[in-house]
Amino acid sequence: MKHPHLSLHLLFFFFLITFSSCTKEKNTDESAGGTVSTNESGAGEATAVFSLPQLEPDYWKEIYDLQQQVMSAPENIEVRKSLCERSYFEPNRAIVVVGVGRRTNPNTGEQISLGLVRQAAYSDAARWASYISTWLDHDYQPNFGEISADLNSSSEVIKEMLVGDSLYVELAYNY
Repeated sequence: MKHPHLSLHLLFFFFLITFSSCTKEKNTDESAGGTVSTNESGAGEATAVFSLPQLEPDYWKEIYDLQQQVMSAPENIEVRKSLCERSYFEPNRAIVVVGVGRRTNPNTGEQISLGLVRQAAYSDAARWASYISTWLDHDYQPNFGEISADLNSSSEVIKEMLVGDSLYVELAYNY
């Protein structure tokens, strides 16, 4: 044998791979404060439970109205609290918001493609979810208009509605 230590190195490498695959730790998010579950096989990472809350058919109108009140009074903490209390569902680990996209250009009156309208509505919803999650985490601060980031979280569409010149989307975000 020209390299007797080569087989020892390969054996050691095989042992390391085998040992590391048997001792992987589960990842959990302790800051989430909710239930943590894993898939049935026990493999993979743990995830926080996120489920859609049971909502009345016109619930979206209440959330939309509260969002409008926040926009009308951007420094009013009480209005922010009301929105947060109505849109956050702790048992479901969900924030429910409404996003809106206009179907026509307000300056020219031209129709906007439904794909772009939908994209605008989903972006609007993500912005509202970001505000609500920030307000829940930071005692209802900062004022409306002072956050520019979207919530980077999983979401589920509850419903989409075409009303007049607008597309309304009701979404639930994992919080």
